Amino acid sequence: MLGHDLAEAALRIPAPGAPILSLRGIALRPGARPFDLDLRAGEVVAVTGLVGAGKGALAAVLFGLARPASGRMTLDGRPYAPFSPREAMGQGVFLVPRDRRANVIVPAFDIARNLSLPFLRRHSRGPFVSRRSEAGMAARMVREMGIVCRGVRDSVLTLSGGNQQKVAVGRWMAEAARVLVLDEPFQGVDIQARRDIGARIRATTRDRATLVLVAEIDEAVEVADRILVLSDHALTGEHRNENLDLGLVMRQVTGIQQGHPA
Repeated sequence: MLGHDLAEAALRIPAPGAPILSLRGIALRPGARPFDLDLRAGEVVAVTGLVGAGKGALAAVLFGLARPASGRMTLDGRPYAPFSPREAMGQGVFLVPRDRRANVIVPAFDIARNLSLPFLRRHSRGPFVSRRSEAGMAARMVREMGIVCRGVRDSVLTLSGGNQQKVAVGRWMAEAARVLVLDEPFQGVDIQARRDIGARIRATTRDRATLVLVAEIDEAVEVADRILVLSDHALTGEHRNENLDLGLVMRQVTGIQQGHPA
């Protein structure tokens, strides 16, 4: 789970703001241990764990794709229980899904249309899409995400894998979110693209809560102010990203404490 030298990942951790999204007594599936969680303004929180630990289940609950087995959520102090992604988006909760090839990138569309898809109505005049408005937004996101391309009307398939991933992430950063959930945002990209994406996530987090779900601990260390460990669909560890005890984190990830099975 450790891909490179973690000493290179030095972050300035700001003081977190007020809670935006709060979870109380949430059980991600029947029989799972309930947990509480606060996501605060200006803070990047990473959740790490093995495949099957429950990261996808957490993303699904937050984005209205599934209901928790128990518990309640509040968003900006109001009850939050979305029954669909449309409802979640309407309340400012966005999800960057994992696996850009299967779930994000539309090969038949150009870069601009791939970037505008979730918010196409913002660029429409009646039944027609304003190509000027769409292209303006796309040009802004190309600059901000550092997407290397000739123009926003190029096919998205002309981009490298890292630049396609920047499109996948940039799509959901084109509009202001209250909560941005990113499920494996660094999957299948090189180190430079990963750092570019991570830097952009951190640079834009001031007015929202940001949750990054990653299997690789080094990715969590590079991007997060706070690192949570998920095991068997429950939180088993919480760490401020300073003087991190990686041995302890690994034991929590694998479910082993003090050298004995948990």
